[in-house]
Amino acid sequence: MAPMKRPAELGRHGHYQGTWSLREAARRLAISEKELRALLAAGQFDFVQIAGQIRIPIEDAQQRLKKTFWSGLESPIPPR
Repeated sequence: MAPMKRPAELGRHGHYQGTWSLREAARRLAISEKELRALLAAGQFDFVQIAGQIRIPIEDAQQRLKKTFWSGLESPIPPR
């Protein structure tokens, strides 16, 4: 079952501020888009849907990375 949709919080500079597209998130997480979609469906990542596009909140993805893959190490994702 697909995760429930949640309303997006809009940034002052546009709808997509503070989020990554599926492609960008998959690239930064070093996984395929298919794997990321499976993680979303399993509820492993938070997401928002904006104008029909699934977006991954950057802060949530970075926190997940720190907890899961790089515990004790600095995240390789540069801040925006």
